[in-house]
Amino acid sequence: MNGYYAVLNKEYPNVNLVPFASKATNEAYANKRAEMYFNLAKAVRNGLYIDDPMLIEELTNTRFMLDKNDKYILMPKAELKLILNRSPDTADALALTFCDEDRLFEKRINKKEIRQYMRSILGDPED
Repeated sequence: MNGYYAVLNKEYPNVNLVPFASKATNEAYANKRAEMYFNLAKAVRNGLYIDDPMLIEELTNTRFMLDKNDKYILMPKAELKLILNRSPDTADALALTFCDEDRLFEKRINKKEIRQYMRSILGDPED
C-alpha cells in the first residue's frame, strides 16, 4: 500500500494515506475503519442518499461489535467477503470519504445549503 501512496503522492501532494487499522480520532472506535463507517452511517441518517444496490448490499451486511476494550469495531473484511462473495471495495471507497467527520452531515440541512456548500468546494457550475 505504501508503494502506491508514494507514487501518487509524488504526482498529487494532497493524497492522504489512511491505514484502516490505524488509531481512530474518536476514542469510541477501535480503529480508523470503524470510525469512517460510523461517520458514513451518521451522514446517511442525516440525509445522504445512496442509490446503488450493490453498495447498499455491502453497507447493510457490514456489522459492528464491541471489542475487549468496549470500543466499536467492524466485522473483519474477510468475513464480509464470504457473505457478499466479493470484496466490499465500493463501501470502503465511500467510507474513505468520511475519514474526517464531515461537518456537512452533522445536522439535517436543506437542499439550498447543500448546493451552497458544494459550490464553495467545486465552484459555480455556471462558470
